[in-house]
Amino acid sequence: MFVTHFGPLVNYLKLDRKVSLIQLQVEVSSISKDLRFLYKATSGTVQIEDYGMRLAEKCALPKEMMKSAWESLEIIKRFQGDGLE
Repeated sequence: MFVTHFGPLVNYLKLDRKVSLIQLQVEVSSISKDLRFLYKATSGTVQIEDYGMRLAEKCALPKEMMKSAWESLEIIKRFQGDGLE
């Protein structure tokens, strides 16, 4: 479930002054649309749509699990709108 709820979790953590959000910089390849890690840590959060899902795919989670997660995310988006990140 962390994959489909990554955005709301980050938004929740932003509210806690005791939590420092640090991101490992990443970009989406313009050719393959795959995540590319830049190996640089900075403050803030990743601003890539469906980052948690893309990261899970990069980690090679089972295809059936990812299919189910993408379907769940689409259902969530339909009921809550696209403002999940």
